[in-house]
Amino acid sequence: MTTMNRKQLQAILNYLGVPDVLYDLGSNMRLDACVAMEKSKNGWEVFITERGSKFDIERFDNETDACLAFLRKTLRG
Repeated sequence: MTTMNRKQLQAILNYLGVPDVLYDLGSNMRLDACVAMEKSKNGWEVFITERGSKFDIERFDNETDACLAFLRKTLRG
């Protein structure tokens, strides 16, 4: 099975030229609208954030599944 972590996901996003203002991989937790991912006590969450609120939340047991969902969500724009 192929695995992916946030560092690898960041490299893919950079390679694809996705502007970093469109996403947050859990380091800044911006308040403006973007796709975000963060580690929670029960696993991983991928969601849209706007004005500090979370929308369209998806939860995952592992980082790989969260990264893949994050990539899909980011690229479908």
